[in-house]
Amino acid sequence: MKTLLLTFTLAFTGAFAHAQQADDILGEWYSERRNLVFEITRNDVGRYEGKIIWSEDPDRKDKFGKPLVGMTTLTDLFYTSDGRYEKGAVYAPKRGRTLDATAQLNPGEKPEADQLEITASAGFISRKRVWTRKTNPTPRQ
Repeated sequence: MKTLLLTFTLAFTGAFAHAQQADDILGEWYSERRNLVFEITRNDVGRYEGKIIWSEDPDRKDKFGKPLVGMTTLTDLFYTSDGRYEKGAVYAPKRGRTLDATAQLNPGEKPEADQLEITASAGFISRKRVWTRKTNPTPRQ
């Protein structure tokens, strides 16, 4: 009985710790140039997505004339057991294209969850951007 209880406790604790680790991506993030702020949330099916909630230029639009503020540009990121977020997509507003996306918290094994590396790729070409966690709430535009 003690073995069963211990096994159940360890399994439950491990599942809870895994969920907390996956949700470390949640919150507000500055873009690499700090001209945009993204809010990353978990959707109804457990995937992670990012929406632009602030722009240095609130009138900025994508290639097709849609306003950037309020636009969801990062979608469908799935947390994997090795600590990465994969199988997502990122919308590149200047080009009007959607690319494959992956993300990783704290590349280079930093102790704090303060950096998020987003990799966008199309075929064999990829580009990395590093976002920085925003610590104070952003007023909505």
